[in-house]
Amino acid sequence: MLALLLAAGCAKAPPPGPDPKAAAETYLAALKAADYQTCYRMLAESDLLHGSLDEFLSNVPMAPNADRLWFRQLESATQYKVGSPRNRGSEAIVPVNVTTPNLVAWERMLGESGKDRDKIQASAGKQLDDGRYPRLNYPDQIVMVTESGEWHVLAGFAQRARIERLHQQALAAYHGFDYDKALSYYREILDRLGKAPFTASGELTGRFTMEMKTVAAARAGKSAAQAYLPKLILKNITTKPAQPGGMGMFGQITNSGARALDQVELTVSYYGNNGKPTHDERHTPIATPLQFTDFNLPIVPFGPGETRDFGVTLKAPPEIQQDGQPRAAVTGIIFSEFDQPLAAPPKLSGAAPEQPGHTTAHSELKPTVTPSPTPAPSAAPTPKPGHSGLREPQGNPTPEGGSVKKHKRSRRHHRD
Repeated sequence: MLALLLAAGCAKAPPPGPDPKAAAETYLAALKAADYQTCYRMLAESDLLHGSLDEFLSNVPMAPNADRLWFRQLESATQYKVGSPRNRGSEAIVPVNVTTPNLVAWERMLGESGKDRDKIQASAGKQLDDGRYPRLNYPDQIVMVTESGEWHVLAGFAQRARIERLHQQALAAYHGFDYDKALSYYREILDRLGKAPFTASGELTGRFTMEMKTVAAARAGKSAAQAYLPKLILKNITTKPAQPGGMGMFGQITNSGARALDQVELTVSYYGNNGKPTHDERHTPIATPLQFTDFNLPIVPFGPGETRDFGVTLKAPPEIQQDGQPRAAVTGIIFSEFDQPLAAPPKLSGAAPEQPGHTTAHSELKPTVTPSPTPAPSAAPTPKPGHSGLREPQGNPTPEGGSVKKHKRSRRHHRD
């Protein structure tokens, strides 16, 4: 499959030339035409040294943040407007206004109780074909550097890798209820992005800023969340062997309050014959990811009055499990920002698609409910980078491993 993708990149493309705006337009035109070889050849030498073509295909700058199943269709639905470049020392910053499907909001719109991944993906595909999806409009940039008399794209792969490591730490701290630590990681990320911009760093800045606001809201609601804990009721708790091994705890949890929740933490405590606790372990049976999961998970807040089954794998040493009596209690929650399901937007008809190369004023990075004016055509899947999310465990014979688990999108391109 890689050979086929590269063969498509052998079409003749105009040379980058001396003008940074023309070079940026060449890069975007090649991206829209799936001419990834031309895109790769336009990278700065530092990026060519840092990453291979295979790695580039897993992290294409300015492309949608989606995996191979959705990449080409989402790229077809993405529009770019290129502005006038400005010099920044030895670099040229070419502003680009991007309009693309709002993947995080859209995935939440599709989330409904009882829907599995296949149904979510089928709904996403139909809405993508019909043009009925929310759009996100934000300012971004292509950073150009001159090498051998030509303009090249600074992708910043080394910086991206460092930022991704910080991001994973921020997510782990957030889902571990350590909001101060999570916010410190996000501040460091945004500081790095502000000091050393690279191509498509605007999308990262906007996305991480939005995540940071969610974390800040969780911190602000920490006292209210603690007061809400008695409204989470556990029942039908049983302990029995789990697959593929070990012991699991199964039961039901009911949200008897009036707030929707994005995360619920359980603490399982073991008590000895003297009634004193001997071991504690934490589990997260309900956890909603902050990121887009490629429509792989039904993103549904734990609503008021709702009851869910859960199963977790117990982690205590065998001697403690054998001698102790486990008891579960809800010890942490995160309120959802979406107390009601988001409605799908209506189809917008009669509008012409935007073309690269037109300048427009930058708008704020925020979700909208206006669909893209042009339905995206179906196309062969193409890769895009991995990301992390959280899998919400269900009550089944194989319980979740007791901690927040990451949904990792494959970073490898599709091979036939």
